Amino acid sequence: NIPRLDYSDSGCPSLLLEPASSNEALYSFELENWSGNSEVTVDVLDEIHIGLHSLRRLNFTAVNQNKYTFYSSATYPIGSVMSFQALVRGTAGETISYGIQNGSSTHTFTGGWDLITQKGVVSSGNTSIQFNTYGAKTARVFDVAYVQVEPNDSQTSYIPTSGAAVTRAADTGVETGNISQYIDSTKLTFEVDFSILEGDTTRGVITLSEGNI
Repeated sequence: NIPRLDYSDSGCPSLLLEPASSNEALYSFELENWSGNSEVTVDVLDEIHIGLHSLRRLNFTAVNQNKYTFYSSATYPIGSVMSFQALVRGTAGETISYGIQNGSSTHTFTGGWDLITQKGVVSSGNTSIQFNTYGAKTARVFDVAYVQVEPNDSQTSYIPTSGAAVTRAADTGVETGNISQYIDSTKLTFEVDFSILEGDTTRGVITLSEGNI
């Protein structure tokens, strides 16, 4: 739970302090363990994306086929908000359906890596996420990485899973002990510039103390 550097704004990096969250997708990268039409096959590629996992390639053969995995639990009540995200790569201009429950969102590939997201409200007991070619979608072969489903409306960084949900504790930006090598012993300027995750309604508190106050 050590904060990481966030370079997403292409400027000076900032500390990325994320709230506690969990990836509820049972298999976030091992798509060969997903269910669906038997005609849809999964290749394990030699290519490894940013040093984490071997990429998976989905091979569809026709329209109206799907590949899906379940959430880790079917206990999310109707009305619960779930957030889905994944990286995908396919032939530019081709389309695929994806998302929570019946895969109701459509994505058009750009030819490079695309981040796809969806926020959905649980409307039935069908707690699955999927990719499919329903509605005459045109993509037949595409790559997938870092599938994540979180039980809230804030999307956080990737949490790997392999057969069960995984929870990550909240990040903390705390330094204890002797920090005299980092700061002046008689004066200190403290400046804070921060942004809040979209959809995060939790209260944040920033404190600075020298131990006596």
